[in-house]
Amino acid sequence: MKTKVIIRGLVLKVASRCNLNCEYCYMYNLGDKTYKSQPKVMSQEVVIHLLMRVKTYLTESGSKTFAFIFHGGEPLLVGYDFYQNFVRKANELLPASIQIIYTIQTNGVLLSDEWCKVLGSLGIRIGISLDGLSEEANRFRLDHHGRSSLSATLQGIANAQTSKHLKYLPGILSVINPNINPDDLYKKYKSLKIRHINFLLPDGTHDNLPTGFELEQTIFADWLIKLFDNWFEDQDRDKPQITFFNQILNKILGGEGDFEYLGGGKNINLIIETNGDIEPQDSLKACGNGFTKTNMNISNHALEDSFKHPLIKFCIDSQETLCGQCQNCSVVEVCNGGFITHRYDAKNGFNNPSIYCKDLERLIHYISIRVEYLLIYSSNKNIKGNEFF
Repeated sequence: MKTKVIIRGLVLKVASRCNLNCEYCYMYNLGDKTYKSQPKVMSQEVVIHLLMRVKTYLTESGSKTFAFIFHGGEPLLVGYDFYQNFVRKANELLPASIQIIYTIQTNGVLLSDEWCKVLGSLGIRIGISLDGLSEEANRFRLDHHGRSSLSATLQGIANAQTSKHLKYLPGILSVINPNINPDDLYKKYKSLKIRHINFLLPDGTHDNLPTGFELEQTIFADWLIKLFDNWFEDQDRDKPQITFFNQILNKILGGEGDFEYLGGGKNINLIIETNGDIEPQDSLKACGNGFTKTNMNISNHALEDSFKHPLIKFCIDSQETLCGQCQNCSVVEVCNGGFITHRYDAKNGFNNPSIYCKDLERLIHYISIRVEYLLIYSSNKNIKGNEFF
């Protein structure tokens, strides 16, 4: 029986511009220039259209939860009123029985006490992008004048952590810089009392590899293995939760879940561009100018209509369309081909292994061995299985 596709949420590009100019950003610096034709901020007309489409979808699908992820660009550029109006309209239009989860992903530069008060009052959870606590770690995260964003971002994190208006502490999204010592980074994040971290591999394709990347090396696996050892052996109950490691462990132990970094799945987030266009995974912009364009817009298309578009359909079925090398790989049940963007080249499309294939294989093998050792020897009085989770 074919698995039903579920839209778990929408990533809303509420601002098409950003106050930073990060070198690795797929929105602006990896070849796609379509942001230039987008309105700078999402209009109230688009908001009403998308909420009506969500209302119809929720009524027909029977979903019990739905997520709105405010994104950009930099989503704080749209101002307080946008979010107050959005949540008010959502409360008016969407079924009261549905649990709506609001999240905003920001660079934190503008995250003042007042912003924390506004977001907290609306129940919007905060994620902040930060690559580390040193200028070297954040050397790709500069503003449009080439100036560091680190001090402003750290102030934004401090504002969020001390705000009496926020129910949840902010999580951190970090793009891996393999030149930074992972042991030091882990200790520094812990000292900052960060509780949730998602480490991302730099985006790229076979045609456009990340800066300094070599296909035959495993510098990212080597870095992640050092980080994993620190995290796995840390017996502190309040240690950070690292999403990527939790997802790999979940898969190794036979769990289910649709994780974008491990091949995606049938539970998807659709992208709504600033003008209301419906698009697939936004990092696919790294595949070329206009690559994510579907010619679908929430003003004249239902959300489910997007399932018929070849690229969105391919994203949904990406685990079932792996290249021969992936199909015969010993870690395919965990990796599932990796993040779809990292499989692409102009010649073969997505019929390639990930550019991070060797890294993923090495990392997953290593974690599997550590888990196997733990399970075998967990009866030893000195090793308790729950010490590491």
